[in-house]
Amino acid sequence: MREYFRAFRDQNITHRDYRPHFRPVLAYLEGAWTVSAPDSIEESFDSDRHRLDANSWFDMQERIRYTSTVGTKDPDENFANLPTSMIGINPETDEPIYVQWNYRIMGWPIDLPDLPTKYMRFEDDLMVRYPRGYTVEDAKNHRTAHFRFDENDTPRYTVGETLLDKIVSKIPGKDNIPDLLTDDIFGNNLYHEGFDNLTLLNLGYYNHWFKQNRPGAMGTSGRDHKSFPAMYAEYPNRDGTNHPDKAFNGTNFRNFYRIPSEFYESVQGNEDPADTAKSGVFVLDQEGNIRRCEASGLFLKTPMIPDVGRIRLRYPIAPIHQYGSPVWKELNAFKDTFRDYVNSVKVEAVTFEMSPASATFGSHTHMFIITGEQYRQIRAGNTLKVETTQAFAHTHSLTIQFNSKSGRFEYSRCGNNALCGDQHATLLHIVSSSLDLED
Repeated sequence: MREYFRAFRDQNITHRDYRPHFRPVLAYLEGAWTVSAPDSIEESFDSDRHRLDANSWFDMQERIRYTSTVGTKDPDENFANLPTSMIGINPETDEPIYVQWNYRIMGWPIDLPDLPTKYMRFEDDLMVRYPRGYTVEDAKNHRTAHFRFDENDTPRYTVGETLLDKIVSKIPGKDNIPDLLTDDIFGNNLYHEGFDNLTLLNLGYYNHWFKQNRPGAMGTSGRDHKSFPAMYAEYPNRDGTNHPDKAFNGTNFRNFYRIPSEFYESVQGNEDPADTAKSGVFVLDQEGNIRRCEASGLFLKTPMIPDVGRIRLRYPIAPIHQYGSPVWKELNAFKDTFRDYVNSVKVEAVTFEMSPASATFGSHTHMFIITGEQYRQIRAGNTLKVETTQAFAHTHSLTIQFNSKSGRFEYSRCGNNALCGDQHATLLHIVSSSLDLED
């Protein structure tokens, strides 16, 4: 099975034909105005981590107004800024009719024999990369990496359908399966941009471009439609522990652990609180034997596979808000023009990683970044307070120092304690640096 992952990594179907086993899926965000009573609230989709923490839509708006005014937030991030609008008056009751803006996250299989990963073009975000001292390759392999979908190997100005447009045009709109919806408002039909003839555009599906049977005031008949989504069994008393009465008895949607732990070199616990799967759970096989397994869902990047490495399986391609603005275009044109100079600028930064926590608390680590000047100050015998990244829904406030006797970096305080509560050893590890550390 590792060879199929190797073939997918290298996009080499002659080594193993991975295509039947690595089927592409497009995840998208779908927004819509829905009729809803203001004194009620309705979850638009199930989430493993969040819920709408309010009694009604108006209650939610009041909570958003408060946190926006005072500058605080809900620690569990269960508030949502979802506006309400009045669209009419009920003729029978003379009461206003409200609609509620809501959204849901959906997935749709891409109907292509293969979707080459080279179409996912890395977007170099200097604001993220420079403060961390990352090279382009470092940033590309980081979980914060952002991509754009482009089937063309060279940049070009595009008018009309792209491959992504064609993929999205197969996705039906909210509750539109199966249906044919057309638009002839103002006596001007909307037609499909991808056909030379006048083929009516089916508005029951998401579309980006359209054309009309007569030109508008600007003299063009093609239009950017903007109807486009944004893109990226129960087990009573069973918890997946190593006991016949506690191991999961099979798998289901919420407990999908099928990959033998031996497949990976090592599996660390949740790197981020958004990672909801457990690591190393126990599952009963068909004969009732206990097997240690790992999550079989889609990782952002897989754990380390021996002789293969970590493989990215998810590519965030949602365009950000500024993409269409003239300032964004000017800035990126400038960045492309001076690409060699931009990449030659050296930002001094050192990334540290804590030692793993005790297995009792779930195996995980934290990271933090310091500047080159801070690194030199610590080497000179000073201490420094830092805040780590988040893992397992917590961070650590560390006082770090250089131990001249051992020649190692370590933390001397974790908050007000000599040792972190989840028992990270005091030793700190340098995982990347833009400095010549021998100096």
